[in-house]
Order: sequence, then structure tokens, then C-alpha cells
Amino acid sequence: VYFSEDESEEELHACISWLSRRFKYREIGIIGASENFKGFKELGYYNRELEKVSEVLKSSLEIKSRLSRAIVIASSFASPIIALGRKAEKELEKIKAAEVKSEEKLDLKTWKLHLRIANYSVLDLYSWSTEHAILLWEKFNKKSFISERAEKIEKDRKRYWRLREIKEKERNFMFYIDIASLFAEKEEALNALFQINREKASPAFAIECAVLVNSAKIEK
Repeated sequence: VYFSEDESEEELHACISWLSRRFKYREIGIIGASENFKGFKELGYYNRELEKVSEVLKSSLEIKSRLSRAIVIASSFASPIIALGRKAEKELEKIKAAEVKSEEKLDLKTWKLHLRIANYSVLDLYSWSTEHAILLWEKFNKKSFISERAEKIEKDRKRYWRLREIKEKERNFMFYIDIASLFAEKEEALNALFQINREKASPAFAIECAVLVNSAKIEK
């Protein structure tokens, strides 16, 4: 779970309440302890190299520390991100690789189905995307590197055909996040990677899915 520290208490409470009620039998991880998230599992880096990647990500893209931590830790656990609130969506939108749209409000059955599909997306892309990311430590063709990853994302987007068929008013349902492609565009970030063990750091570079939950999209 990721949420912005700038999010309103009202918005965050609505999202947490919905998530806790509807998915009480799933183990849900969170970055940093919080009284609002009792029963959630606090997660952290399982090696120092992942933390180094997070630090480079934060500085090279100028994003918040908690966001870079959430992306790297979710990737290392091969888990999608559940982004709570409108502020989190705005932060993630700045670094998205692609998006999946949905109608304005979804029923619970549709939410559960597509959260499960998002989990499959991350798992199925994990081995390829983390192994492919090792090219960042070598001489590689930036254009083809980014293109190959974009093709994988576009192919995966077909899983969400039930949402993409909808013609009514649309909202963002999910963003794909691909920090490996973002690193490929930043010479400074690439140079920093050479100081990091690639085998231990590669789990940070999975193609990630961030499912967007806010009070306007969920039933009260």
C-alpha cells in the first residue's frame, strides 16, 4: 500500500476503511508503520542494494522518498502497489509508463477480479523484466531497451479488456510503472548503478502495476 503524506485524513480514512473491509483475508503490506493500518504487514528492504536503488531513484527523478521506497519494495516482493487517494495517483501519474482506464465506479466483484489480475501481471512479468534490467549495467541500446519493455506492457494491457471495453465516463484504474526505462533515460542514474551490485539490485526493476483507489471510485 502507498499513500501520500499530503493526503487528507478524510480521503485516506475512506480508502483504508474500504480496503480493510473488502480484503480482510488478504495479507497487505505497507511502507512504514501507521496507526491507521493496524493488521497490515510492515515491509522494508531485504538488502542494502535495494535501498541504494531507491535512493538513486528518488534523486534522479526528484520524487518523494516514500514513493521510491514503495516502488522498489513492491518490486522486490513481486507485488502490485495499491495506491490510496488522489494525491498518490497524481504522484504516480508523473512517472507512469502506461495506464489502464475503467468506468467511473466499479462494483466489488470487478475490483477483486482486477486486483487479482494486477497480481498476475506483476508475477508474470517479473522474471523477464528483472533479468532484462541487468542490461542497465552493460552497454545497451537505449531505444530498443525501452521499446522491448513497452511492448511487454502493451501486451499485458490486453488482460484488462473487460475494463477497456467500457465507453462511459472513464477514470484511471491502474498505472504501469517501469523504473528501468526511466533509469535508461538518465545518465546520472546509470552511472550510479555501477556502484551497486546488479544481482542484488535487479529485483527492484520489475515492471510494476499500481492500482489506484480513491473515494470517488469505491462504494461507501
